[in-house]
Amino acid sequence: IRGLANVPLLAGVIGAILLSATWNPGVAFSVQGVSLELQNLVRDAIILALAFLSLGVSPKSHRRANNFHWE
Repeated sequence: IRGLANVPLLAGVIGAILLSATWNPGVAFSVQGVSLELQNLVRDAIILALAFLSLGVSPKSHRRANNFHWE
């Protein structure tokens, strides 16, 4: 099985989602009239960090074999 290194990262994504659903610090920011709650910003930052980490730990050959590209 390929991609076992990504299993903990997937668990991290699930954890980030659960965190944003249960943690409510009551802090929000307004950007152009849109309210951004802190727990959602933290969740999104964690998921982005895990995505970039996944790119680092996954061999490029696996992405090539899956025909993965950014175009």
